[in-house]
Amino acid sequence: MKQRKVHVPTLVDWHWIGQTGLMEGLEPYLDKAFNSIHGQFVCMGWRRLFEIQEVVYKELVVEFLATISFARKDGIFVEYNLSFCLGGERCTLCLADFALRTQIYLPSEVLSEVYQQYIARCIQITKGFKVETH
Repeated sequence: MKQRKVHVPTLVDWHWIGQTGLMEGLEPYLDKAFNSIHGQFVCMGWRRLFEIQEVVYKELVVEFLATISFARKDGIFVEYNLSFCLGGERCTLCLADFALRTQIYLPSEVLSEVYQQYIARCIQITKGFKVETH
């Protein structure tokens, strides 16, 4: 069996960031608010993403990031919206499954109407987005 190196991520010291006054500048990027007729949804996904402190295999992360694609289909429960390779196998997920499996969003958030409207708006914004032009 091939030996794989385990990567232990650097911890983000949120307490230190707050003490130095840097948190105020970061919050607009970490927390996004979305208002709809059903109420307000504050996206905590980026904050939760940076709070993940798990041991990872660098090769798997690189493979995932190099192969992920987003179909931009409307709806968080639409199958095959995300596709990627992991461990040499092709995988597909709907946005809701991805959000729940990565624990970036809570089940109560994913099932809420305002979250679903937030994701629909995000999908709408990304339509026509081309990496080459940015």
